[in-house]
Amino acid sequence: MIGIVIVSHLHLAEALLEATRMIYGKPEKTVAVPLLEGEGLEDLKAKVMEAIDSVDDGDGVLVLVDLFGGTTMNVSALIAAERNNVEIVAGVNLPMMLHVLFEREEATSLRDLAEKALYAGKEGVVDVREKILEKLRKARDGNV
Repeated sequence: MIGIVIVSHLHLAEALLEATRMIYGKPEKTVAVPLLEGEGLEDLKAKVMEAIDSVDDGDGVLVLVDLFGGTTMNVSALIAAERNNVEIVAGVNLPMMLHVLFEREEATSLRDLAEKALYAGKEGVVDVREKILEKLRKARDGNV
């Protein structure tokens, strides 16, 4: 099973994992790693490496980070450069987390799961006003 590591500034990763548990249940081989105030790059690198090792059973690890270009991504990228079995996706959100968990068993590869994460993360960002107006237009035109 592909492991999942969520890495974020402060406690976002832990909160995402808790929210995921509320909806999905307790996911296997999934851990959260926070970058806490006062921690440096080496501190975070050690925590992320430990997390990766704890969830990797040979199928690889998908690392979901909060911010492209941030410390969480940069440290994760350093680790991924040293390992062939790590993929990183930045911009983690709850729709992405849930989709990855529901699709993890069906993914054909670590790369496939990373692509599913990208898709779900983008699709999870919705202009609610526009969606409502679109539904109203369809209902008015009889295209429900």
